[in-house]
Amino acid sequence: MRVSTRLMLIIATCLLPTIGLQIAASWNQWTERKAQLGDLALHQAQLLAGDVGSIAEGARILLGTTAQFRQVRTIGNECSTRLARLLDNAPGFAFVARVDNAGQVRCASDLAVVGAEDGAGWARSAPLAPAFTAGQFTRSPSHPGGFLPFYLPLAGSETTEGGALVAALDLTWLEGHLNRLKRAGSPFLVSGVLTVADAEGVILGRDVRHAEFVGQRFPPAAMPIVRSPTPGILRLRSMDGTERVVGYTPPTPASHNLAVAVGFHEPD
Repeated sequence: MRVSTRLMLIIATCLLPTIGLQIAASWNQWTERKAQLGDLALHQAQLLAGDVGSIAEGARILLGTTAQFRQVRTIGNECSTRLARLLDNAPGFAFVARVDNAGQVRCASDLAVVGAEDGAGWARSAPLAPAFTAGQFTRSPSHPGGFLPFYLPLAGSETTEGGALVAALDLTWLEGHLNRLKRAGSPFLVSGVLTVADAEGVILGRDVRHAEFVGQRFPPAAMPIVRSPTPGILRLRSMDGTERVVGYTPPTPASHNLAVAVGFHEPD
């Protein structure tokens, strides 16, 4: 064997363990960074879920207050006027309505809803809700931007009709809220995409390209978000075609059947 060949073998024998250790260390660092990014996405999703929960709590308080008014419970002549006045202090909601047991809108803060929305899916579902909860994405001629109904059932009595109260969250307002949250919240959110969806995986709000995706269902790869019993992490191709790591919380009774997701483009 030539001397030069022997020297090369000696050098290679000395360097290979070092190179192997560097590769192993780099792999461990890469794996650790991926895990950290997943944990970050999940943490941000849980923070977003808390914010969405506060919106739902605002709807519950609004409807609980509304239920105390006699004009609303008895569907009196001043019912729509009373609802309109209540909504003056709740800018995030498109309207508040009183629905009877047959799914008929008897009065509403927006008079365009009365009569025109009788028998609509959201109105029929209202008296069937067993407790306060969110419904599903809805779009109507009077509110083409879409809304999310929150339901509060009302028990009937000798002097009042049963049925439910409905607070319709304005989804255009939700888009603006997500953008404000992104600007004022955690600095990690700047490079993320925030999404809120209903229990069927239909997009309610998105901080980017909201108008393009609102009302669309999650792609099949993202449906584990609404089927999982617990929060988790997914790596998938998002609706806009970008590969992302996504932290999510699924729709559960505790979250009023709403799902949230925060996605990050890993190279960023």
